[in-house]
Amino acid sequence: MVQLYLIPEWFVNISILMELIVTLVAFGIAFVSWRVYRITNERDIQLFSLGFLSIAISYLLWSLLNWIMLKHVELNIEALRVSRIEILGATLLISYFALFVIGWVTLNYATFKSKGIRNYVLLVGLALLTIYLSANKATAFYIATIFLSMIMMAHYYLEYFRKKNVRRLLTFFSFLLIFISRAELFFSSQSYAHYIAGHSIEMVGYIILLVNLIIVMKNGQEKK
Repeated sequence: MVQLYLIPEWFVNISILMELIVTLVAFGIAFVSWRVYRITNERDIQLFSLGFLSIAISYLLWSLLNWIMLKHVELNIEALRVSRIEILGATLLISYFALFVIGWVTLNYATFKSKGIRNYVLLVGLALLTIYLSANKATAFYIATIFLSMIMMAHYYLEYFRKKNVRRLLTFFSFLLIFISRAELFFSSQSYAHYIAGHSIEMVGYIILLVNLIIVMKNGQEKK
């Protein structure tokens, strides 16, 4: 399997716990975004919700993959049939890559003024094919997600610059942290520190985004 990261032994269980927290937070973002969509009936927010639903499912598969690999290493029993575990691990890894990229493409697509199913399929197809055809799929995956998160960060920076308020600032800041976390994780195959920093920053970024969305939803309900 492709080497995605280096991780210190003491951080293994903590990282799985953090991945589960990010999974729950991402599901929370998807749910709250959907509630906001029901209030505003804006398609962009609906797509935002669907994008984070895809990201949440991808993180669930990622934490499951790490848990299976951890248990396999701990048990180290031939009866586990390593070949089957490798097939399962590869399937989970591919699914994680695909759903995570689809989620981020959907988030970016939600910001487009001109929308169409062909444009969306084209974006998803190009992103997935680039990773699939790459000799180093892990590197291609990280580069793609860094680029996608950078575009989202830039979009919300411009949104904040056009109309400065706390809500837009928090949204920009959350995507800034997520972008930084993706960049840290890109170097996680070289150093433990990048993996720990990337996981920690990422979790904070998603939590800030969830809190911000909850505030938006409450404000929207009060105006109804």
